[in-house]
Amino acid sequence: MRRYLTLLAAIIVFAVIHEGAHAMAATAFHEYGAFHVRPFGLEVEFVTPVADRHGLAAGFGAPRYLWQLLLFLVFVVNRELIAQGLLPLYNVATEHPLFRPWLRLGPGAGVR
Repeated sequence: MRRYLTLLAAIIVFAVIHEGAHAMAATAFHEYGAFHVRPFGLEVEFVTPVADRHGLAAGFGAPRYLWQLLLFLVFVVNRELIAQGLLPLYNVATEHPLFRPWLRLGPGAGVR
């Protein structure tokens, strides 16, 4: 029973910290509307409707597809660092293709 209470406490702490970060960011940009406790979880409501939000691409005046490409490359580099550096560091061996290196970054690549 103690295990389940610990898990429940960890989930509650995570949700409060996670949604609290959303609330602080929304407040910093004057976008905070309300905080709701829904059956499916906690929710921070923003003032600007979703259809009117334009994100980083509009804010920096760059094409949306350029941002998508950049963030995809960041994702690929991060997963390669994990697959080639972090997993071997902790002696994690797997045959799953998502956790196997896709690219060869060279000797010494990754976390050491």
